Parts: sequence; C-alpha cells; structure tokens
Amino acid sequence: MKFLKLHLLNFLIKKTCFLFWSDGNGNTSTANQNIIIDDVTPPVVPVLADFIGGECSATPTPPTTTDNCSGTITGTTTTTFPITTQGTTVVVWTFDDGNGNTSTANQNIIIDDVTPPVAPVLANIQGCSVTPVAPVAVDACAGNITGTTTTTFPITATGTTVVTWTFTDGNGNTATANQNVIITAIALAGTESAACLTNTTGYTVSFSVTGQAPYLATGTGAPGIWSGNTWTSGTIASGSNYNVNIQDVNACNTVTVAGNAPNCCIFNVVCPTFGPTTVSCYAELPTATNLTEAQFEALGNGNGNIANTHCGVIQITASNSPDQGCNANITRTYTITEYADPNSNGVRDPGENTVLNTATCTQIITVHDTTAPVFTAPLPDSVVNADCNTIPDAATLTASDNCGSAVVTYTETHVDGECSSKYSLVRNWVATDNCGNQSTFTQIINVSCILNVFNAISPNADGRNDIFRIEGIDCFPNNTVKIYNRYGVVVYEKNSYDNVTNPFEGFSDGRATVLRQDKLPTGTYFYTIDYDDSGRQINKSGYLYINNQ
Repeated sequence: MKFLKLHLLNFLIKKTCFLFWSDGNGNTSTANQNIIIDDVTPPVVPVLADFIGGECSATPTPPTTTDNCSGTITGTTTTTFPITTQGTTVVVWTFDDGNGNTSTANQNIIIDDVTPPVAPVLANIQGCSVTPVAPVAVDACAGNITGTTTTTFPITATGTTVVTWTFTDGNGNTATANQNVIITAIALAGTESAACLTNTTGYTVSFSVTGQAPYLATGTGAPGIWSGNTWTSGTIASGSNYNVNIQDVNACNTVTVAGNAPNCCIFNVVCPTFGPTTVSCYAELPTATNLTEAQFEALGNGNGNIANTHCGVIQITASNSPDQGCNANITRTYTITEYADPNSNGVRDPGENTVLNTATCTQIITVHDTTAPVFTAPLPDSVVNADCNTIPDAATLTASDNCGSAVVTYTETHVDGECSSKYSLVRNWVATDNCGNQSTFTQIINVSCILNVFNAISPNADGRNDIFRIEGIDCFPNNTVKIYNRYGVVVYEKNSYDNVTNPFEGFSDGRATVLRQDKLPTGTYFYTIDYDDSGRQINKSGYLYINNQ
C-alpha cells in the first residue's frame, strides 16, 4: 500500500507545496503544487457615536473594529489630541488589517464651553480723579480675562459712579462685575458751635463734616480731637477769633470754618442743698418770683453760690410746679440767667435780652395736709335734756379749712332708752376737707316725756278703750293722776298710776265718792297728771270723754 502525505511547509498568499510519494520500499518521487491564499476583505466599518468632550478640550479613546482574518483592529488617526477647538471636529479613524485592506469611519468630537468667567468682587475706589486698573476674571478655558467697560475715565463727578466691567471668554460666555468709584467732596455739616470752658476764659469750637476719614485740621485750635466726623478744637484763648481748615483723606477740597470768639466770662452756679421740706397746703409754698443773689445763696443749707466774676447781669427767678392736690411733691425751680450788659452798668436795662449763660436749681417740697377743718359757728350744747315739746331743732353748722373748703354732713340717730317714754337723739356733724381730714361734733339730746294720753274711754268690757290709758306713764312711777267732773270735783285719784294696777275704768273713786261701784255718767271730764322726771315736776292736763252708755 502506498501512502500519500501532504506537507504544508509555509503559509503565503502564494505558496509552493512539495508533495512526496513513497512506495514503501525506499523509492520516492516528488511534484510541486502552488496553493494560493488571497485576503481581499477590509475590516468592518464601525458606526461611531459622537464623543462629547469637556468644555475646554477632548481626547477620545481610539475605537476598534473586527476583521475576518485579523480579528480586532484598533483605529488610528492623523488628528492631533487633545482637541481644543470649540464646536464639532470630525476625526477620521483608519482600520488596517495588515493584508492591504483598510476601512475608515468618521467620529464627531464635540466641545461646548458654556461656563462664563468667574467675575471678581471689586472693592470701592475713592479719590478725587479716578482711573481704575482694569480687573481680571478667571475662566476655566480662556484663563485670565481682562475686563472692559464703556465708562469714560478719569471719573471726577462727585458722588458714587458705578463702573460695570465685562469679561468675555471668546466662546460666547460673559460675566460682569460692578465697582463703585466714590468721589466725596468734604463739606461742613450744619454750623459750628463755640462753647466757653468752665471756670476759665478759654473756649472750644466744634463742628461736623461730610467726607472720608481720616481728616486733617489746621489752624486755630488744631489738631484738636476727632470723634468720627466731629471735630472739637483744643482750648482757644478768650478773645481770639477762630479760623480752621479741614481736608479729608482724598484732599479733594478744603473746608474753612471761621468765626468770632464768644464772650467767655466765668459763670458758675452751685445749687443750695435743700433738706426735706413739708407744708400743709399749696398756698403755704414760697411765692417769691424774683430773688437777689444774697437771697439765693441763703436758701436751703445756705451753701449755694454764684461765681462773682461774671461779665453780665444776673437775674434769678423762681416758680412752683402746678398744684397736684393732696399729698404731692411740688418742684420749685430757681433759674439763674446771665444777660449781656453792653453798657456795663450792672443793671439789666430795657432791651438787654441777650442771654450769656443760664443754670437751674430745683427744690422738692412736699405738700401734705393733715389738719382737720374747724367748725366756724358757735356749737350747740353737747348734751341737752328735753321733753317731747322742747326738743331743739338741729343746728346748721359750717366749717373752714386751712387749705381750702370743707363740707359738713349731718346725721341723726334715735337710740331707745330704758322705757318707752325715754330715748336719746344722737346728732353728728362731720366736717371733711378736700384731703379727707375730718372734724366731728356730737350732740346727745336725752328726751323724757309722756308720749300719748288717750282722752276717751268706753268701759263696756269689750276690750277696747276700757281704761284711761297713758302711754309712757310706766317711765314715771312717782306720779299722781286725778280726774275731775265738770264741777271740779275729783272723781278719781291714784298715785303711781301704771295702766295696770287699779286703772281708771269709768267708776268714781275720789275722796268724796260714796258709792264707788257706780259708773260715772257719760260726759266730758278733766284730768291732771303730775309726775317727777329726774327731779323736774311735770304737770299735764286735758279733757277726758267717758261713754258709759
């Protein structure tokens, strides 16, 4: 058997193969045969997605594709990376399978700068004529960007000018920043004041300015003291006029403050020491409205004083605060005024109304009314003994008060006594002033009298008017009751009559009576009642009608 063996010696596009045959007995023969392989298929063209780069640059990753013979192939390009051009750049990728076959694919590389520059925060600029240095902003893509503005320089207008700086990155993005340029002209705020110093003839000048600190003062009283925008000079000699020049930190202009020296005569008032003072009424307060210096210095503890080196005329006035009623504190104010004395005669003449100096002292005076009003009319007796017919009428009393008027009120109280015919009338008069202080007068009238004599009887045992009833007779046990007929004959007589024990019932019971059990005839009789009222002998009489029918 013969075996055919094919040996592939090499792999080429065109290869020569050597075939060997052997007969198994050591005999062989050969023949040549060409085997041709030809790769004519290019790599697969990939579809490449757009590559979105950063806002400033992009370096894409090389794409890959596949080849039927070479497998995976990575693309190559002639484009230089990173790409920094804004917008879309088309990159051509080439894929070579190494066998002479190539394919290409385009890819869009997109760069889009949407971030504006970072605008700086700009400080205010102050000055007299200002040309600011253009500020710089930082941009992520463009780096440092110098601002531009439409404002014309230099700026000299007084006030605040707002400069708007614009920063453009060249990619369509801009940012702005405002900067205040302040031009302040120094000026006097209000008017200056010149104040004399205490206990010396010198004075100081004070005023305020508008501008930019720090300030520089030159001239009279300089350098002085600054407190914010307010300046106070040093001591200026009395009689010297003042002239001061002021500039602020920008020295754009100068303010001049000038004037005449004030009259700085010494004026010093020491108020007296006032101890606690109390009066009863507002009318008791001191009423003097003008005082001399000697009178002023004698007030209180006598330690008040007015410096005697003044240059004008001293006038002292006094006034009290309004009346506040009962129990109030009143302020008495002493005003010490120094008026200019142009003619130096020591007297305030008509028209000399220029005030050089003034001072006030106060004294607190307590008004406390504790005095009760007083009854003005003669007072009635405080105790009166009377019977029913001699009770006096209530007196009309009036009262006066040390601090004003008083009102008198009257009350009367009935007080029962030990029996029905004795009682007391308690009369009270109360005088009250405006502060509630009161005076009281009390009168007691002791009344003792028979209250009522019933002057008719009908002794028929019907329980009504059967006896001669004398209301209140029980209060006067020491009594004698007699009844007379029309002829003056006593038909009834009893001592210590009490309406209970053997009262008169229409029967005759006189000394001349023979038949005591006989009823007296109907008719008019008369009675007398004699009784002792605390040592006073009282006699009452009247008629008595008897109906014995």
